Amino acid sequence: MKKWLFLAIVGVILAGCSNGNSDQVSNEPSTEETSNDENETKTQEENTQQSSQEDTVSEKDEEDEAKEDGQAASETEDKKKSDPNAGLKKYRPEVGMKNIFTDGTAEIFSETAVAENDQFIQVVRDLNGNRTVSVYEWTADELVLVYQDTESEDPFAPIVENFGSNEEEQIIGSNEEVWKLIEDSATVTTELGEFTNVKVVQKTTNEVEGAETIFTRYYAPEYGLVKEVFELTGEQGYSGEAVLAKSEKR
Repeated sequence: MKKWLFLAIVGVILAGCSNGNSDQVSNEPSTEETSNDENETKTQEENTQQSSQEDTVSEKDEEDEAKEDGQAASETEDKKKSDPNAGLKKYRPEVGMKNIFTDGTAEIFSETAVAENDQFIQVVRDLNGNRTVSVYEWTADELVLVYQDTESEDPFAPIVENFGSNEEEQIIGSNEEVWKLIEDSATVTTELGEFTNVKVVQKTTNEVEGAETIFTRYYAPEYGLVKEVFELTGEQGYSGEAVLAKSEKR
């Protein structure tokens, strides 16, 4: 009897030790779980590093692209300045520049050269939010308005490579039926500075009964239009002008 009682007590003690060891083992993470956690952490760090590297590369690509565009535009301008056969091309405004015109106190309109190729240049005029897209055939020998759109949904989208001509108004060239060259090398002073070798053209219309409407434009090298004068003759006549006051990157 005592022998059986002793065996029973020993069994209870062993069972208790077994349960304690079992609980202790279950509370400690296994080697496999620890390895998985370390792998996940390492993968996250690698993904973060890779994402950071990709962002850096993307930003560098954008900076390089902008630099290349700027260099190309600069080379185009330098070519126009140095080319002895550039002729009227020297009078093109620089693409990407927004020229702001005022009457001396308030802004009247702005003009932005949007795009160009060897034959054409696209300009957007903004008059109190009303934008007009104009494409000029602007070569070494002539300046001709060949396209105009006052209802474009995206006026700043380049169209010089693909548009249909809907105008034919020569401003400077051999045909002076509409616009006449009245000065070939004038000097004009604006808020932005003094311009020399300015070409002055003028157009007179009878759109108002009993009066003449006279438009005068001034074109300077590297800037294009720098001044515009409007005059209505007659008893109720009046005049006004818009002069280049500021030129900035759009």
